[in-house]
Amino acid sequence: MTADDSAKAPKSEDWVERNAHLWRQLNETPGPATNLLKLGILREIHRTVHAQKSGSLAKGRRDEARRLGEIETRVEALRQQAKLDGELAELIGRPPAGKKRTRVLPDSLFNFIEKEKLERYDRHWEAALAAEACAAGWRFWILDAWVQIPLIEHWSATLSEQLWPHGVLLFVESAGFLESRTDNPDDALWHGQWLAIVDPRYADPRDVTRGMDQWAGSTVAAPSPPHWKALYTPKRL
Repeated sequence: MTADDSAKAPKSEDWVERNAHLWRQLNETPGPATNLLKLGILREIHRTVHAQKSGSLAKGRRDEARRLGEIETRVEALRQQAKLDGELAELIGRPPAGKKRTRVLPDSLFNFIEKEKLERYDRHWEAALAAEACAAGWRFWILDAWVQIPLIEHWSATLSEQLWPHGVLLFVESAGFLESRTDNPDDALWHGQWLAIVDPRYADPRDVTRGMDQWAGSTVAAPSPPHWKALYTPKRL
């Protein structure tokens, strides 16, 4: 790798810095959902590191890609740990040494969410989060909304930010079809469903996602306004 390539390489420390304060807050005020929220942080880190690794491979930065791959493997291993104690940087910087935990999803959940949706090869993190949510007694909700296509990613990110730390977005799926009311593709709408887990102390996720109709991507032209529907309330283990 040349000096110029090194200067352009992604800074893997960024994802620690962006999340360390959230992790520290969870350490300072632990609760029944601490592990759940920490898993949510680790999932976002895993996504970031994986994207950086893919970018490094595409640009031929093999040493950087190999280093990021090692970090990615350590983060994946943390998903299986029974406890996630300690500082974030320290945990990611060394191979996990704690006891592993097998997280099991209750069969009753699959009466409300198709089992295949949580058993997909690319949803190991979501399955772990769902299992942890069931153990903590967090409720499962689905949000139905129409969003302007160019702003779907931004809208989803806003939803995640608004939910935290009272909820975690699991995944989003298409609810069926696209709709365009003009010849301008930027005005086309996407109908989606966002599956989230929410702290049971909140009777309605709208209590923590107020002003949704004002978010960038929302529009009065939508066939229906965003609305939440309760899916499943687990019996706390």
